[in-house]
Amino acid sequence: MKKSTLIITVGIAICLIIGLLLLRANRYPVIDAQNNEEQVENRLDAKVEEALKLLQSGDAPPMVAIGMIKEVLEEDPNHYSALLSLGLMSLQTGQYEKAVERFEVLLQQDDHSPRVLDAAANAYLGVGDTAEALVQFRKMLSLDLDQEVRDELEKTVTSLEKNP
Repeated sequence: MKKSTLIITVGIAICLIIGLLLLRANRYPVIDAQNNEEQVENRLDAKVEEALKLLQSGDAPPMVAIGMIKEVLEEDPNHYSALLSLGLMSLQTGQYEKAVERFEVLLQQDDHSPRVLDAAANAYLGVGDTAEALVQFRKMLSLDLDQEVRDELEKTVTSLEKNP
């Protein structure tokens, strides 16, 4: 009788341990993974925002802020605001090849953003690819734009078509 009582007691203990483990187990791993992705994205967004504030304020050398943004791209090579920021900086500093690389990644993610399309078109112009610049400008014309912007854009397209 003692042996059977011991077996029953051990069995109950094992069942209790398994029950406790099941209660603590993650029943929603997909939700947790999504929450983790959101936390990472928020952290990366915050890092880019901090870097841009440093650039604007002049509180740090520009390369420190640029390094922070590049760190974001090391962790997430498709990070939208990091690519956009570095792409715009590349465009401003005449580094058109780098700008084109960054905007091509952005265009794969979002080819309906007037800001990205315009910057990409200007980067293509910078490397001498008028045909691709025209493609991007025409995509912009298909969007809902302010009439003044649309008029200027149409002038640009017409000028580029006449003088490729």
